[in-house]
Amino acid sequence: MKKNLCMLLCALLTLALLLTACSSGKAVSDFPSSLAFTVQLPDCVSDRIRYDLEEREYNGEKIQVVHAVYQGESGDSNLVTFEQMSSDSWTKMQEEGGPLPVELGTSDEGITVVMYPLQSNPYEPDSDDAKVIDQFASERKTITDTFTFSKQ
Repeated sequence: MKKNLCMLLCALLTLALLLTACSSGKAVSDFPSSLAFTVQLPDCVSDRIRYDLEEREYNGEKIQVVHAVYQGESGDSNLVTFEQMSSDSWTKMQEEGGPLPVELGTSDEGITVVMYPLQSNPYEPDSDDAKVIDQFASERKTITDTFTFSKQ
């Protein structure tokens, strides 16, 4: 009995540590309110999305990056990435050439938000996940239609 209780406590402690380690990142299920903008994703994916936040340095500036990750039955996949930066950094990025993201807008305060959309469906054709992602792609205009700068 004592051995079983000890094993149960060890298993619970291990589970608690794993959950803490997994949740210590900056993943959130609702669109992050710390950003200067909001968007809505198509309803077909809204209940299976998490948002992973990170920062990256570009042009001497910290760029806020948000990955909208679809949590599919056969694995997770990044659907769209948003970057929030100064309009100066956006201008510099355009001057460098190469493939550019989609510009969603620039605020009166000089904050630019861009989007890197999904390029191809990462799931097996005809799978349930693939069908959801195909629908997401066909409804992608929802993102640009709902994009707005937050009132701060």
